[in-house]
Amino acid sequence: MLQATNVSVHRFNKTLLHPVSVTFNPGELVVLLGPNGAGKSTLLHCLAGGVPDSAGDLYWQQQPYTQLSRQFKSQHIALLGQQHQLQFAFTVEEVVALGRLPWNTSSTESFQWVKLALQCFDIIHLQNRNYLSLSGGEQQRVQLARVWVQLQAEKTDTRCLLLDEPLAALDPKHQLQLMNEARQFAHAGHVVVMVLHDMNMAMRFADKVLLLNEGKAVAWGKPADVLIPEQIANVFSLDVTIMSHPDRDFSFVVIN
Repeated sequence: MLQATNVSVHRFNKTLLHPVSVTFNPGELVVLLGPNGAGKSTLLHCLAGGVPDSAGDLYWQQQPYTQLSRQFKSQHIALLGQQHQLQFAFTVEEVVALGRLPWNTSSTESFQWVKLALQCFDIIHLQNRNYLSLSGGEQQRVQLARVWVQLQAEKTDTRCLLLDEPLAALDPKHQLQLMNEARQFAHAGHVVVMVLHDMNMAMRFADKVLLLNEGKAVAWGKPADVLIPEQIANVFSLDVTIMSHPDRDFSFVVIN
């Protein structure tokens, strides 16, 4: 369980995130939605413990973040931000293997996890390619595999995956693949929190949605309860219709 209590960020004489209190439970995939500048990425980076000028308290399994060792946090909480600054000519396999650094596992066990990650994110055919030679979408899949492999272990304790706009640069096939992997990881008893701009992906895959606007949390709950026309109009200034899929058990948003 990941708990944020009155988490806020004030920077450059501006409040980027007003106090937010929310609990993310194991077994749930949570999507943060909102317009540009709503505070989604700021909150996500706070949840990773990576915003030094933030206020409030964070707890992992009821333990304060301040009491967790760096290695423990690296083994249990992984963040993929929007920007990837890797400028070294590593192979794809070597980049994914960086996710195993927090673990003291054998090279054989680490290789098994890396190979599984390469398969899960459809990049095994790229494993010997120079990372810098890849397209933006291919690099994104490599980075997703890296943070996924960071959280893999034989032990079954709960872990947390934080993803900031992970669908950026991915084609439709790999967007669906990523969302299915994220949901599967969450439903295996872990916490997944991701920032998205696609309301339909949230409607289809999220267990909970946190809607933010102007740095404030404005709605929290199941997608069908949060993403209603009136709320979408207020936050996104969009006129929409919510429709039920004719063959699947989910609804989708149509912009009028």
